[in-house]
Amino acid sequence: MSEARPAGELERLARRVAQLERLVARAAGGRAPAGEAGESRPVSWLALPAGEEAARALLADLGDWVERVWAEWPDADLPSCWAFHPWVVEELLVARQAWAAAFEGRAASPTRAADWVTRVRPAVAERIGKHIGTCALIHHMDPPRPPEAPLKRHLDQVASHWATHGTPLTPSSTQLAEANHYDRQPYRRI
Repeated sequence: MSEARPAGELERLARRVAQLERLVARAAGGRAPAGEAGESRPVSWLALPAGEEAARALLADLGDWVERVWAEWPDADLPSCWAFHPWVVEELLVARQAWAAAFEGRAASPTRAADWVTRVRPAVAERIGKHIGTCALIHHMDPPRPPEAPLKRHLDQVASHWATHGTPLTPSSTQLAEANHYDRQPYRRI
């Protein structure tokens, strides 16, 4: 059971949430909140169009929420490297936004809260637990994930062959070598 927060801390959190909302609105191209009952548009970590300030504020808010809410659940184990996995940040950000829609603001309702508790939260916890495995921060010492999709530089050839022949392209030796190198990287699925 968590302790009651002092009034000063609640005011600080309210100011921080308001600042975060402004940054998120700016990141979303200045769009005002949309949807019914004042819901905000979802924000994606993977497609965050904002600058460094908005990214920092968003991740700091997420970290606070993970500590305050997410970590209270028995299946909410996160490895030390959770923030180094963009997809985990995205999963938690979606869970955080769904939680806010369920528990805060005019659109909050017992039905939304029950949905978050029984469907959203367990599904996110299961995906993170299943796919992050035994990863730890030390595993991120390898070279970073390639900055582009695997074999992206060959996609024009693949598309051209498909469009002209109606069949998949037979891989070249260069493509096979690049794929082999990519497939053997320890970080490729992390």
